[in-house]
Amino acid sequence: MELSDVAAFVKVVQAGSFTQAARLLEAPKSTVSAKVAALEKRLGVTLLHRTTRQLRMTEDGESFFKACSQALADISAAEASISSKQETPKGRLVVTGPVDFGGVLAIFLRSFLDKYPGINVELILSNRFVDLVGENVDIAIRAGHLKDSSLVAKRLGSMKSGIFAAPSYLKTFGEPKHPKDLEKHACIRFTGKDEWHLENKGKAISIKVDGRTMVDQLPAIKDLVVNGLGISLLPTFFCREDVAKGRLVPVLTDWFEAPTPISIVYPAEKFQHPKTKVFILECAEVIKKYYEF
Repeated sequence: MELSDVAAFVKVVQAGSFTQAARLLEAPKSTVSAKVAALEKRLGVTLLHRTTRQLRMTEDGESFFKACSQALADISAAEASISSKQETPKGRLVVTGPVDFGGVLAIFLRSFLDKYPGINVELILSNRFVDLVGENVDIAIRAGHLKDSSLVAKRLGSMKSGIFAAPSYLKTFGEPKHPKDLEKHACIRFTGKDEWHLENKGKAISIKVDGRTMVDQLPAIKDLVVNGLGISLLPTFFCREDVAKGRLVPVLTDWFEAPTPISIVYPAEKFQHPKTKVFILECAEVIKKYYEF
């Protein structure tokens, strides 16, 4: 039995389609399809029911997939175990994170790439939920509470968010003294978020915020606030430089949004590739130092 045929079948099931499997295997779709067909012919059974819109395993396919996926994982782990003992970190590493983390990741990558010249990094900045396995991504930096999954998550800490405004705005409209005063201000809010939940030493309050401006990117919200168009709830790390230079002023400094967890997430593997291991360890240290936890 050709091991490559088995590997093609397993990858098709994992990826959910022949097209995606072909991309991950870096092979023509016709080749992947031919390998699965050859495997079915040798076994004398149908492993997959195919339609133009759906791919579904047969009962025989499910049994075969369960056994073979574990066997292939064991082979891959064995290879990684041996090579990791001798190999220096090198190869292509695909990393994703929210758009707002681009600044700190850029700072980190400058020193990381100098230290590991054998590693090439593709950085995907996106606020959508990236499927690490399906899209062949090695590592994700994620903010917020994570759903249960087969991925491994390393909690780094928590990110604070507070209220900020420009000096020009406060000079014109005055400074709120209590969270309820925000209802009378021009609050610039993230798209779809019409309430701010603030906490102060065990006390909590929810404020219905209104304003003429909604934006779906934090950098744009901060720019609007810096230019005096309103007041907003922003991550404190994101405003650190503007506060230091006098462009922004923290407001209601005893009130903050509940801390948002920050985690590094990656697919579970028995043996981590050296390039993945060093990125996780070093990026975790930089993020811990950069963010206010």
